[in-house]
Amino acid sequence: MSIIIIPARMGSTRFPGKPLANILGKPMIERVWHIATAVPSASRVVVATDDIHLKNKVEGFGGEAQLTSSDCKTGTDRVAEAARLMGYTDGIFINLQGDAPLTPPSLIEEMIQVMVQDPLVPMATAACLADGMQGTKVVFDKKNNALYFSKAEIPHHRNSDEKKIYRHIGLYAYRFATLQKLSSLEESPLEKAEKLEQLRALENGISIKVVTFDLSGKKQASVDYLEDIAIVEEILLQEKFPPMGLFRSSICR
Repeated sequence: MSIIIIPARMGSTRFPGKPLANILGKPMIERVWHIATAVPSASRVVVATDDIHLKNKVEGFGGEAQLTSSDCKTGTDRVAEAARLMGYTDGIFINLQGDAPLTPPSLIEEMIQVMVQDPLVPMATAACLADGMQGTKVVFDKKNNALYFSKAEIPHHRNSDEKKIYRHIGLYAYRFATLQKLSSLEESPLEKAEKLEQLRALENGISIKVVTFDLSGKKQASVDYLEDIAIVEEILLQEKFPPMGLFRSSICR
């Protein structure tokens, strides 16, 4: 059983009301929801929010939403609470951020399969070759287990000819027990220093499998600020991203 939960918060300090930002005529949260419902192995897709207005909007376009506490500090905390409130005690949970309208459904499916095929993997995330892109970087060992995440350029290559840097994609898969444990842990020192919640897992001995994928020349971007909307719209138009109506839903209704 694989459940995709999309944490979405209307009260973002950097971009208030972000989930309902208009992207080529549709709210961003609706675009992300359509991506999630196109994942073949997803048995359920739920938007987790503390805002009743957003919940009503999601239900208005045919989605499912779960109200959560306004006290959730991170997306992981919101996903963990939503999973508990829905009565789950087991399963694989995907944290698909509500500001990631360019996420390929195939990548989400690949992460689910990594978890299904190896029951010992407690948590997984995604990365691609940076190719000059900004964002969080990740380094991992020969078995693709994460070693560290940072906003800094890691590793530091003394020989630029050998430069190979992976950009972290903020997409996570967890087993129920791992998700609940992470949510119960205090913010860790490295997490505080880097402002990266995934470091809490590493500092507490929870391994993270890194699923690498090839962008095949396509661009990736998330929406952190209002000005990012124009960037995402340009990418959608240039790369002929499938219109929402062409995403074939895998969710039985």
